Order: sequence, then structure tokens, then C-alpha cells
Amino acid sequence: MAFRKSALPSERFFDERLGRGAPLEIGEESYAFVWLLSRGYRVVYTPIAVVHHPPVRRISVDREASNSFAYLLLLLAEFPRQRMNLVRFVFSRLRGKPLDWPRDSPEPGVIVSSRWPVLLIAAVKGLILFIRTPRVRTP
Repeated sequence: MAFRKSALPSERFFDERLGRGAPLEIGEESYAFVWLLSRGYRVVYTPIAVVHHPPVRRISVDREASNSFAYLLLLLAEFPRQRMNLVRFVFSRLRGKPLDWPRDSPEPGVIVSSRWPVLLIAAVKGLILFIRTPRVRTP
């Protein structure tokens, strides 16, 4: 991930509610992209760019699903003009539609391919996590 300096706001850019060690252990990079797109910037996928991250501790599929649901609620709350696009995306993935962009694996993903009981429990836990997460971005 790289940015033009002119595209970044003067305040802290990444949302501290998201990512490793945060209440929602997911989505800090995606949130940054959504934030920029919502302000009229463009995002370019460059497959030759490679980023190496230090090893991370894997979390369970249940916890990852709960984080994903809470993250979806956060996006729905903070980007109201994109709600229909988000809802369409989620339902297309739940129906097994492949992504429109490249990813490491052609599979739909562990969370998306989970059984309905797992998804429903994740939705309830994700809702609770979302409610407990602060609403205001930390400047």
C-alpha cells in the first residue's frame, strides 16, 4: 500500500479501532481505501508491488467472522452513500459469486463458505463487538 502525500489528510489517517491490537482486528487497510474512495480518490492495483508483513498470530474462523461482521457494520455506519454497494457485495459473496479482482486463492474464503449457524453466531457476536466499539475515530 502506497499513497500520494497530497491524498492523505493532515490528521492521523488510519482508524485506531481497526487492526492488530484494536477492538476490531481487521480491515485497517481496506478502511483507508474506502475512506479515500469516498472522497473521490482512485485506487490502483499493482500486482508487482510486494509488501512483507511480520508473521501474525492467526485467529479462529469464528473470531474472524465476528470481526468481519462488526467491520461491515462499521462501514455501513460510516459510509452511508456506499450502503447499497456493500449490501450487494455481501449477498453476492454469500451466494458464492467469485470476487471481481485477483486474490491468492480462487476459493470463496473460509468465512464465506462457513455453514449458516457459524455465520449467524458470528453476526450476533459481531453486532455486540460493533456496539462496544467506540463510534468516534481517534484523531
